[in-house]
Amino acid sequence: MNTTTNRNGGMSRRAFLGAGAVVAATSLAGCTARGLGTGETTDRREWTFAPGAVTELRVASDVGSVTVAGRSTDAVEVGATKRSWNGQRGLDALAVDADLVDGVLTVVSTADTGRIRTDQTPRVDLTIGVPAGAEGPAVTRVTTDFGDVTLTDTRGDARIQTVAGAIVASGVDGYLSLRSTAGHIEAASVTGLDDVRTEIGRVKVEVLGLRRDTAIRSEMGDVVVGVAADLDLDVLAEADGRVSSDLELSDQRSRRNRVAGRLNDGGHRLHAASDFGRVDLRRMDR
Repeated sequence: MNTTTNRNGGMSRRAFLGAGAVVAATSLAGCTARGLGTGETTDRREWTFAPGAVTELRVASDVGSVTVAGRSTDAVEVGATKRSWNGQRGLDALAVDADLVDGVLTVVSTADTGRIRTDQTPRVDLTIGVPAGAEGPAVTRVTTDFGDVTLTDTRGDARIQTVAGAIVASGVDGYLSLRSTAGHIEAASVTGLDDVRTEIGRVKVEVLGLRRDTAIRSEMGDVVVGVAADLDLDVLAEADGRVSSDLELSDQRSRRNRVAGRLNDGGHRLHAASDFGRVDLRRMDR
């Protein structure tokens, strides 16, 4: 296992993200139907909140995906699709509500499903459209136990967490904490990162700003971090596998599976690590 450091110049952010960047595509069209040939039964509920009524958004879900996306709209629109593979009995095990109190909208979905079984457990998939930009509410917390979380073109410092599922954040005006127990994590065009961790899965994020010491870590998976070349950081990267970096670090110290040094004037510490995987630090030009 070797540690390598390259100095070939920075790549553009577009090159780092690649052509296959994940972007959420959501729809608020609703229906109640049985899926053809799948045995799936669905039920749809929708809520619309007047422009300016929602200043903060919080979401908590037991089972199902959560998508929050900024749009060209003045209102906040919440869509909840219940999905069951054992008919009405499964739908009856699901509950979902959207409650607005003093400007704080809390969307909660719960599932009384007993033992979790893949492809058998009923779930609620949430799609929430908010005004893009400064007119939108601050998204502060999104959690789900079993399901993916996608955050696109929103604002607010947020804590995003899932037990079993992927996290994708793009175009967020805020600092994010991203945690998954078993799932991949991707973040691009985000103001800054406070914490990024997964136990099983790969991590691919870009660092455009830090406001404190930040860890970006996977216990079992590769970690790829694009770092804006103009940031002032103290950098530490370590892994069980190969560590590579093309950052222009001063006071660089390298040894087997480890790179440390100072980027520009130094500052908050960026710690990228993988217990069972590789770490790749890539310089990005804004």
